[in-house]
Amino acid sequence: MEFFKVKLKEEFSCLATKQEPELTCYINDNYKAVREDRLNPAILIIPGGAYCNVSMRREGESMAFKYLSKGFNVFVLNYSVHPECYPTQFFEAASAMLYIRNNAEKWNIDKNKIAVNGYSAGGHLAASLGVWWNDPYMLDALKTTSDNIRPDALVLSYPVISADPKISHMGSINNVSGTTDTEAPIYKKMSLENHVNESTPPTFIWHTFEDNVVPVQNSLRFAYALAENKV
Repeated sequence: MEFFKVKLKEEFSCLATKQEPELTCYINDNYKAVREDRLNPAILIIPGGAYCNVSMRREGESMAFKYLSKGFNVFVLNYSVHPECYPTQFFEAASAMLYIRNNAEKWNIDKNKIAVNGYSAGGHLAASLGVWWNDPYMLDALKTTSDNIRPDALVLSYPVISADPKISHMGSINNVSGTTDTEAPIYKKMSLENHVNESTPPTFIWHTFEDNVVPVQNSLRFAYALAENKV
């Protein structure tokens, strides 16, 4: 296995954060016993932390080894947190996807099998990629095309989805939107269930009814929006 870390600001000059977003990379080796030219799936893991910290050990490193054991090449994103806000984290997640696809051939990755797995607030960031992968402003900043950013699948683990105060994890939405004004346009934009369309990637969602931090209605609303769009 190859292991290394990439400072995303050194790779993408458009990232204006004052923090140091970093991609931790775990690359499975190909060898004769399993076919040296095999193309492997890859997954970008985005830990949670309410956009005020990043739970790298609990939802990053531990999950990386689970996916590695299943033959994935794995990338864990340590992204900027409060006081940085949207679109900072979204640009960092998009740049991570672009970095993976740009190096797919070198690392024997199947370009059509690159998924994103997000946890809690990281689920919000993962879902943001799923609904905004063709955002013109982001594509222009990264000087790329939408097919390099779009995840081939989403795996959302107890995700923060909605900005609706009745069900929201308001700390996450406050932090990522940069405001506590629930009527502000940027606050309402963070309700990702309202941005799902027929081009949103296939999605696997899991959540528990007993979750007393992120209400399960977040996942249900996203699932309903997916079903309405036949995703």
